[in-house]
Amino acid sequence: MKKRINLFSFKEKKEWQEKISRKIRQSATLISLILFISFLSVNLLNIFQKNKLRKINLEKQDYLSYLIESKENEAKLKIFNIKENQLTTFLKDDAKFLPYYTILKEAIYQSTQSAKIDNISIDKERNCQFSVGFDSYAEMVNFLNYIETKTFLDHFNNLFLMNFDLNEDKKNKSINNYQLVFKGKFNYINEEEN
Repeated sequence: MKKRINLFSFKEKKEWQEKISRKIRQSATLISLILFISFLSVNLLNIFQKNKLRKINLEKQDYLSYLIESKENEAKLKIFNIKENQLTTFLKDDAKFLPYYTILKEAIYQSTQSAKIDNISIDKERNCQFSVGFDSYAEMVNFLNYIETKTFLDHFNNLFLMNFDLNEDKKNKSINNYQLVFKGKFNYINEEEN
């Protein structure tokens, strides 16, 4: 028996298989190219997003530190505001003590140099109460004579002797301490003149 090989039919079959395999290869190449491009795009987008996220986190940290710093400054401003209000309130209620104290101190020094102010209080309406201590009876009498002069009384709207105390020294009976307590109201003093 003779065998025949039909080369033409085989060739047709092979061409058909080659066409299909070529199309499959082209499709596979196209699909892999599309997948590679999409993979690169996703990775690039991921990198850009990470950079953007990193920048946003840095800004967030900056803003948080600024916020913390501003809260500290705000707390300092609140404390400052409270202190300012306290100072304003104090200045409204201030008796402007120093000029009145200076007048009283100079008056006491003019009458007798050994007398001393034991305590003094002056309110914002210039009402005052003060006590003056003396080591001897003669000094006290000199002071009493001086406070009756017009020079001294011109500083006061009114002035009263409230109390007179004699404090004896228990150890030495010859040493006596005298104390006079006065109550009154100072005349207004314009501080710009002083």
